[in-house]
Amino acid sequence: MRFSASSMQSWMNCPLQAKFKHIERRPSLQHAKASFGTCIHDALEMYNNGVDVDTCVERFKLTWENPEILDVVPDIWPAYGAGFAALRKKGIEMLRTYDRVNSYEDREVIGTEIEFLVPFGDHELKGFIDLLEIKRSKTR
Repeated sequence: MRFSASSMQSWMNCPLQAKFKHIERRPSLQHAKASFGTCIHDALEMYNNGVDVDTCVERFKLTWENPEILDVVPDIWPAYGAGFAALRKKGIEMLRTYDRVNSYEDREVIGTEIEFLVPFGDHELKGFIDLLEIKRSKTR
């Protein structure tokens, strides 16, 4: 059987829901916070591949307001509530902070969203490495 970190967490939280999701492959909706993570990851992947922060912020806003662009169907989508605006603002702040922090780093991005597969016994662990980079120390 093949596992990911999130599927193992699903099994630990609720074996029945995990069975529905991972064995029976029943369709399920994504929680808004997970959708937020999907939108942020999309924008950060662009940034880590050399796209300027302003373009990444615009991409985040676009996908946050239109999650179907990323094939996301959230089950709780606070489109008209304060939560929607608060998460939108938080996402923009996160991207700008990430840019400020990384503008001081001498780094080389080796890759983003790198899939891995590690065999263990009769099973496999699969997942993604969000960012693989080499950082060089800078003297200030």
